[in-house]
Amino acid sequence: MTAAKARVGDVPQGKSRNPRWVAWAQNVIALVIVGGFGYYLWHHRVEFTQVLRLSAVDVALIALLVFMTWFFTSVQGYLLNRAAGLQVGFVENFLLTMAAAFGNYLPGRAGTLVRAHYLKSVHGLRFARYGSILSIRTVLTIIAAGITGLGGTIWLGLTNGRISLELVLIFGALVVFPSLAYLWRPRRSTGNEQRPGRLARIWRDFEDGFHELRQRPRMSLGVLFFLLLQYAALGARFVVASKIAAALLPLALATLLAPLAALMSYLSITPGGLGLREAVMGYATYAAGSNFAQGIFIGTVDRGVVLLMITFVGGPCFLWLWKRVQSIRHEAA
Repeated sequence: MTAAKARVGDVPQGKSRNPRWVAWAQNVIALVIVGGFGYYLWHHRVEFTQVLRLSAVDVALIALLVFMTWFFTSVQGYLLNRAAGLQVGFVENFLLTMAAAFGNYLPGRAGTLVRAHYLKSVHGLRFARYGSILSIRTVLTIIAAGITGLGGTIWLGLTNGRISLELVLIFGALVVFPSLAYLWRPRRSTGNEQRPGRLARIWRDFEDGFHELRQRPRMSLGVLFFLLLQYAALGARFVVASKIAAALLPLALATLLAPLAALMSYLSITPGGLGLREAVMGYATYAAGSNFAQGIFIGTVDRGVVLLMITFVGGPCFLWLWKRVQSIRHEAA
């Protein structure tokens, strides 16, 4: 791959076109969220010192469930990459998943960007086609979150006699609207196929990739299945974490919290959804008729073990990925 040969779908190098005020506003919002979360933890420090007594068995169990979550996440990416025609090995894809998990705790979700550069440098995947894969995966992720959350809300309502209408509407919307976006087949932009310009070429490449992946319903069902398994493993982590926090979480409530926590982790406002994820979990437990603090505590216990895994497992994988991309760039120079 040489610099003289520009590929269709390559993203131009150089400064970001986003206005400075956008980045400034994102940083301010992130500081406010993380600062507020830190203040909440400090204000309830006495409760935390009493409940955060992690035994080796508890830490090992949550760590195993974190590993399972990463495995199911990796399988989703593997299915999508193979459907897009990439010859990505299963182990290679798993290492890439863990490296991205570490990178997503860096500013701007660097894990997503580095993964895109890796796939382009090693496997020749154009950025526009990577965007197609990411878009399909995001749509399926939201649908799976809606299905899981809706099931958890109804299950919890049947057990405690109170169904949260607002949560039913929220999760129902997460199922309906992305499903319509996935199933809707708009007229292809054939009239613009001859339009010159780099942006037009990138859009056509993205559109072609999205359309091709959508033509594989078995692949989509497979990704959806492993997304549901991912949420099941995440819910199991919360049950174990609640045991540590001395307030056992009902399985129905864990089913409700899992998709919310996963969706919040996608947001790039704070690293890994730090603070925002826990706050949403607190709101969900409150809306479901439980204690707001319980959701915060469970999310924080789980976060602590995840950060350990991210540091000691994801960190070396991220370093391996970064060095491999750099070595390929030097060879191509």
